[in-house]
Amino acid sequence: MLVISGTAQYQLDEGQYSKGNWHTFTLFSVNENFDAILDDVEAHLNELGWDDIFIGQAELIADDTQLDHSILKQGFEKALSQGMSVVMNNEAITSVA
Repeated sequence: MLVISGTAQYQLDEGQYSKGNWHTFTLFSVNENFDAILDDVEAHLNELGWDDIFIGQAELIADDTQLDHSILKQGFEKALSQGMSVVMNNEAITSVA
C-alpha cells in the first residue's frame, strides 16, 4: 500500500472544514506507483474540496500493523476495497511546510 502524507487547503464554503484552512492528510492507494497516480491523487482531493496540495512524504507499507491510529487503519481498509482513500486531520494547521 502506498501511503502519502501532506497538506491541502479547503476550498468549499460548506462542510465540516472552514474555507481557506490548511489541514494535514494521509492518503492510501493500492496502486503503489507514485508517479503514475499523482494526477489521480490531485483529482481525488479536488473532488473532496481540497487544493494547493503539498506532498511531504510517500512510503510503502505492507499492512496496517505499521499504523498507530484506528482512523488510519480504517483508511487503509477503505483503500483496499475502493482503491484509494484519504484521512484528513480535523484540526487546521497554522503554517504550511
